[in-house]
Amino acid sequence: MMTADRAAEVAAMLGHPSMIEEIAADYPHYEIHRERNGSRHGDWRAAQGDVEVRASSVEELRALLQEQEAVQ
Repeated sequence: MMTADRAAEVAAMLGHPSMIEEIAADYPHYEIHRERNGSRHGDWRAAQGDVEVRASSVEELRALLQEQEAVQ
C-alpha cells in the first residue's frame, strides 16, 4: 500500500521535467543521487565539496538545498 506522501513523491517524479530534474537544474554544482539499500530506495543525497545534505523526499531535499545556499 502506498502512503499519501509516497504517492505525491511518485507523481512529482513522473512529471516532465520531474521534480528531481528541476532540482538538479537549479543546483548544477551539486551531485545529486538516491541511495539504494538492496532493492529499496533510500535517502536523496546532494554533495558539493565538503557539503552534503540528505533527505527522505525530494521536497525535503529542495528545502535543505535552499537553506544551504542561503548560508553560503
